[in-house]
Order: sequence, then structure tokens, then C-alpha cells
Amino acid sequence: MQTIIAEKTPFTERCEAMLTALDGDLAKTLEPTYEELNPPPPPKKEYRFSLGDTVYLGAQEYELLAYDEQEVRLYDVEYPLFNKVMPREEFDRKIAENPQNDRLLVVVEEQDAPSPAKEQKAPGGDLWQAYSSVKAEHSNIHQRIPQPERAARGDPRLH
Repeated sequence: MQTIIAEKTPFTERCEAMLTALDGDLAKTLEPTYEELNPPPPPKKEYRFSLGDTVYLGAQEYELLAYDEQEVRLYDVEYPLFNKVMPREEFDRKIAENPQNDRLLVVVEEQDAPSPAKEQKAPGGDLWQAYSSVKAEHSNIHQRIPQPERAARGDPRLH
């Protein structure tokens, strides 16, 4: 619009009126908000595989036969007699190059590290602690009942 105004074309007046209107309240709703200008960072994603998954390296289709931290073994669907073995670093790099593998991406949930100030709970949680305390209270209950009476009740620990 500035070019039209500078060249004094027949549309100069319309352009000036439009610029004046855009400086008013009408244009304020068109301005991006802070959230639009500064979107949150995308969540961290990583590839999650399971045996038998179909992966694409370049234009080749493979099935995942085995993998660990050092190497990956792939089954070539086109040539079934040949398996492809490659280092894990190379596999990770090649898998990220093909967008057909994006279906294997999973959002990584960040786990908060327990702070040393927080109380460390016993394994099993609150339910286990409640059970343990009840068991400790009632562990000697059979000693309160005389042995002949326990036998009459059919206590299997007496046989």
C-alpha cells in the first residue's frame, strides 16, 4: 500500500483510508496475541519400537526383527532371504529421515525426580503400610484363644 501511496495512483485515497482504518480498533483484533507470537515448545518425542514393526529406511520397507542399544536387525520385506544389520546410531538417524516413520513417535512424559526433602515412601505404598500395621496388631491373635478351643474350631495350624 505504501508503494501505491508513494506513486500517487488513482487508488491513493483508498489506500490512505484503509491504513487509517487499520490503525484503529478494527485492526487490533487482527494483531497476533502474545500466545500466538510465543507458542509453547513442542513436546519432546522419541521413537518407540516393538518387534515386528514396519519401518522405512529411504524407500525400502523393513520389519524390525531385533534391537538393543548397540545394533538393529531388520527383515527386508522385498528380499526375504536377506536381513540387514546396522549400528543403533545409524538406524536412529535413518529412521528420523523418513516421515513415514513418524507414526512410531511417542510424546515423552517427563518424570519429576524425587526431591531429597520429600519423604521416601516404602515400597507398596499406603495400602501395604496399612496392611502391615493391621497384621502386626493381630499376629498373636491365635495365642489368646486356648489351644483346645482352637482345635474345636478346626485351626489347621494345630494338625
